[in-house]
Amino acid sequence: MQIKLIEPRGFCFGVRRAISLVEEALEKNLEKKVYVLHSIVHNEKVIEDLELKGAIFIEDLKEAKEGNVLIISAHGISPKLRNEIQNKDFKIIDATCPLVEKVHKEAIKFSKLGYEILLIGHPGHREVLGIMGEAPMHLISSVDDIENLALNIRDKANSKIACLSQTTFSVEKARKIFQAIKEKYSNLVTMADKDICHATQVRQDALRKACDWADLVLVVGSENSNNTRELLNLALDLGIESYLISSKKNLDKNIFLKKEKVAITAGASTPEYVVEEVVGEIEKLNFQRI
Repeated sequence: MQIKLIEPRGFCFGVRRAISLVEEALEKNLEKKVYVLHSIVHNEKVIEDLELKGAIFIEDLKEAKEGNVLIISAHGISPKLRNEIQNKDFKIIDATCPLVEKVHKEAIKFSKLGYEILLIGHPGHREVLGIMGEAPMHLISSVDDIENLALNIRDKANSKIACLSQTTFSVEKARKIFQAIKEKYSNLVTMADKDICHATQVRQDALRKACDWADLVLVVGSENSNNTRELLNLALDLGIESYLISSKKNLDKNIFLKKEKVAITAGASTPEYVVEEVVGEIEKLNFQRI
């Protein structure tokens, strides 16, 4: 019985950068409180570890006392909230992922050029909320949304339409949505295929290949992590029995009955030590790494 750890998996550049910025702020500002507005990344273990080091996570700006450090999460924020922060007495550290920041700039550019903007993404996600704060735009989360799409245009052939995407969206789903948009609107400028971050793409591609081998897939990460859920959904869509595991504590050993090949990946915000703890529990069932 075998375990295959899929490469690449776990932390991406943006997550490493964000966590490092929090840790550095804690080391350099011993006399100040270090607040983080919203979860720095979507992983409860990362949050717990940083809280133990002294970080204070808040959901509302009113919870932070001025004169201290305020860190913006990797998912970014709206310009309205950014202006509100800048008008207060905080030492601001911006941990917004550079790829997320790129989508913000695209939204601003296309808005100034008079384009109707479509955003492929998940409703309510922090990244999506921040991007949508930059300009008026239409959110699309599935192909079905395109049917009811009502754009403020008269001439479909000569319209100015731009399509952007949440950086952690499913690559395959984004392609299907984009193709459906192209079929409805012929004159379409897009950045959508370039907006999904490379880390998201290569992790999904690696999992797709592993599903040809495995009879069970485990995705280690948090339920509130979009890229983690997309990995799970990809494996399920490929017909492989798959589960999201947040830690070794919620590992049901019954799922390994009659299984011989277990593939394990992790969301882009999942610490490697959490993956190792899960693998350690599976190894007790006489599975071996290959």
